[in-house]
Amino acid sequence: MPTGQLMPEHRLIERMRALLKRELSRIQETSKADQRFIEIAVDFFRVYTDFCHHGKEEHILFGELEARPLFPEHRAMMEELTREHAFAREVVKGLLEAKERYGRGSNEALADIIKR
Repeated sequence: MPTGQLMPEHRLIERMRALLKRELSRIQETSKADQRFIEIAVDFFRVYTDFCHHGKEEHILFGELEARPLFPEHRAMMEELTREHAFAREVVKGLLEAKERYGRGSNEALADIIKR
């Protein structure tokens, strides 16, 4: 898979991240979260970013690279990306959990949504 095919995916993910940042600013200003928006963002990050995009990177691209001799800096970069993918999964999971607590009336949940 040519890496150029992944670039439009990165741009789409960046667009969603920008929308999420804007929503987080709105939450800070109003002290109210749009639970539906958060659900949509979580769905996007789980399905598109993690399953489709990271799935291709981890199972196809990284799989191909594992079979080849790599310079140590390239192997380190691949390992760092794998760690970043795992971290992103935890952030998205935490965002969904905070949104659910917010929906049940938790006072601390709004701060947890913002920090995610």
